[in-house]
Amino acid sequence: MRFKKADYENWLRRPIWTLEEGIQLLFGIEPIHNVVGSLRRIQEPERFKQEIITRLDIGGRSIRAGTLKVDGNHYASEWACELYPSTFLKWAESNGWEIPDELAGILNSPEPEQPESVEQSPMVDRPLDTRERRTLLIIIEALAQIAKVATDSPYAAAKAIALQTQQLGAAVGEKTIADKLKEIPEALENRK
Repeated sequence: MRFKKADYENWLRRPIWTLEEGIQLLFGIEPIHNVVGSLRRIQEPERFKQEIITRLDIGGRSIRAGTLKVDGNHYASEWACELYPSTFLKWAESNGWEIPDELAGILNSPEPEQPESVEQSPMVDRPLDTRERRTLLIIIEALAQIAKVATDSPYAAAKAIALQTQQLGAAVGEKTIADKLKEIPEALENRK
């Protein structure tokens, strides 16, 4: 399987892109969902595939740092966050990345005003309070027990969970998962 050539005409009509879509369009490839999970099956040079992963990582970190503004819905995975094409391309250009000629016209277009009727996701800039965090950790433990995943071995469990998050198209690193799983015993103790 190889990447298909981007249909820029189609993507220029779309008022919003995800980070994952934007990164792929910079490479001139037609965006596919869960590109990282698909890379094993794609027949392209490893250096090319690694550059996609690197740019996705930089984009995700930029969203978390606030240097790449999310214009639409903000999801748990930064790769799925919605961005105006002009916002994304200006950010990409500021990183020194080449903008395909087919997309260069967007750089000079103003960012559209967000309609007042569009509600922001409750996840935007709202950290979890202690009670919410504990509740989610308990839910994670309950789901892990249903799936027969032993969270008392956080690193072993993290491997299986990380693989599943990649298959969902919302990859989360093993260390991040293990760190969260280590918080479960305390959450359970505090809720008893």
